[in-house]
Amino acid sequence: MTFSLAVFNAGSAEAVRKGDFIRYVVTTDSGAASITWYDHFNDQQQNPDMKTPAVISFQAKEEHPIAVVTAQTFGEFVSCTLYINGGFVDSEEAFGQSAVATCGPD
Repeated sequence: MTFSLAVFNAGSAEAVRKGDFIRYVVTTDSGAASITWYDHFNDQQQNPDMKTPAVISFQAKEEHPIAVVTAQTFGEFVSCTLYINGGFVDSEEAFGQSAVATCGPD
């Protein structure tokens, strides 16, 4: 199953900057999820069968980093949480067969 990510406005109150430490946390009820995220160079990465709970963390290397993660469960529940420099930024939960959750700065 394929899905695309929305890109969030880097000029928002939660703007992400070069050098920031970004951490994505994904949990599911199925023990694995298809997870797509942007990495330290703003390259889109995908693992179609990543074990959960999953923690992806890195230091942003680009001037205007994209900090977005999307996860789709193989079960009935998925959640994602985004932290920047150790501080909570966003969290989403989704329920239902093959549910999808997306986290990023608003």
